[in-house]
Amino acid sequence: MDAARINQLCQLLKAFHQQHHHVYVPPYPAHKPLYELTAYARQHKAALPAEMISCLHELDFDWQADNAATRWFYNYYLLKQFYEVHGHTDLPFHHAEDPRLGAWVNRQKKQKDKLTDQQIALLGQLNFTWQTEDANYLKRWETMYDKLKAFHGRHHHSMVPSSYVDNALAQWVARQRKGKEKLSPEQIVKLDQLGFVFDIQKQRALSWEYRYNQLLLFKKEHGHTNVPSQHTNKKLYNWVRTQRISKDTLSKDRLKQLKDIHFEFSTTKQSKRDQQWLENFREVEKFYKANGHLNLPDRRLYQWIYKQQLRWPKEEYRRVMLRGIGLNKLK
Repeated sequence: MDAARINQLCQLLKAFHQQHHHVYVPPYPAHKPLYELTAYARQHKAALPAEMISCLHELDFDWQADNAATRWFYNYYLLKQFYEVHGHTDLPFHHAEDPRLGAWVNRQKKQKDKLTDQQIALLGQLNFTWQTEDANYLKRWETMYDKLKAFHGRHHHSMVPSSYVDNALAQWVARQRKGKEKLSPEQIVKLDQLGFVFDIQKQRALSWEYRYNQLLLFKKEHGHTNVPSQHTNKKLYNWVRTQRISKDTLSKDRLKQLKDIHFEFSTTKQSKRDQQWLENFREVEKFYKANGHLNLPDRRLYQWIYKQQLRWPKEEYRRVMLRGIGLNKLK
């Protein structure tokens, strides 16, 4: 290794120390050039000039650290920074901000018997919990279940909509449905106790019935089914509007149920814009059902899809319809 690069070592390590508050440079691709310099310095300490050794001593350079040690301490100091900000070290295995650190944390829990006394003591300073990812998963599952139980207590059902204000709960519910085979018998029993519906098609059917029953209560109180836009139950208003514009696609049974309570399909007159929106949607929906994707050859409709995702309709009934064909707001 040439002298010019070696002479840069102290300066580069000072910059690294300023950013990370230590000089354990890991052999990761992002730090590879500096890691190679530190590895060379450890192997050729006797040949380094005195001022270089003095500089490294001032930075608490660890002359004995090998590849494994540099990786360990690098991740330890990342965890320490996380602890100082969040007050805990319970990172999930698939930690969104730093997946590598999440995986490292869970490896320490599984291989505690392979750690040195020094490493165990350092982790202890961060109130490190030695429970495995499985234990953390169960703890998080119970926390989210309690949230669902509270939701059930307020709404008398467990059909948490994807647009629910508590997005974490909405996503958790969706994960339980998709990953039913991964749930334990005890977890399935607990969900069953809250009337949890694993079949998404069945949930949609139950959701329709739930809104229909709300409309029955509204009619009993007001004597009609014309839920006004300023009504406190916005979801019911949007559902009523959806039934009106979707009249032609309703099943015979649902159409009969609505007619039986004298539901007025023509009360709300659609503007030309509403009619055009619905026509575009029906064309896109027809293509989606036939092909299973939305890569439409029709440029006009393709642009219409992009515009819906970009501007994302304010009307909830439109958002529900778009999600039904796999569309979501662009982030």
